[in-house]
Amino acid sequence: MKSEVNESKLKTALANYKTPFYLFDTDILANRIADIRSALPPKTQICFAMKANPFLVKDMEMHVDYFEVCSPGEFHICERAGIDEKRIVMSGVYKKQEDMEYAISRYKDIIFTVESMEHWKILTSCALKEKRNIRVLLRLTSGNQFGMDESSIRRIIMEKPCEYVEILGLQYFSGTQKKSGAKLESELMMLDQLCVDLKNQYQFTVKKLEYGPGLPVCYFEGEKR
Repeated sequence: MKSEVNESKLKTALANYKTPFYLFDTDILANRIADIRSALPPKTQICFAMKANPFLVKDMEMHVDYFEVCSPGEFHICERAGIDEKRIVMSGVYKKQEDMEYAISRYKDIIFTVESMEHWKILTSCALKEKRNIRVLLRLTSGNQFGMDESSIRRIIMEKPCEYVEILGLQYFSGTQKKSGAKLESELMMLDQLCVDLKNQYQFTVKKLEYGPGLPVCYFEGEKR
């Protein structure tokens, strides 16, 4: 399906605004999300990584299930937009103790990602300090500096977790602009096997898997969608 900016909207904007401005055709965005959702199994939920475009958070509210927040600034944008806390995944390596204490003390239903053993220690200590239940996803690295290796994830699951922390499952993201279906398939098979191993070896059930496929985006004319 070919998507083009609505010409009447564009002409109206050009006639009414006399200063540089951004114009977003959210109908195109809504159609794109609908295309993706139609290709996925019914139980699959869609998470919008808001770093892709923070301007569109409020417009995305009715089209996606979750918002992935990667910095305190992005989190405060969601606060100002009135995004339901149950739909926020506080991800990213840039989570200092004061940021996590702020979120945990004020909100009870945010999902946090654990990017390192240090993150795990800070989150558990914050939960204990506030005596608040929190939910987390353990981020598996794809071989870069983001996330933890498999042995660290197994160690966290194997050890008795903090009484205030519920481990929901895993997060995995290995890059962007991936055009190979075989690459996506191999990653999903790897993650599926890891979920099976965690169940068989530690009786741990992965309730939620956040997978970032890194689907390609066409930036230039002539690129094949």
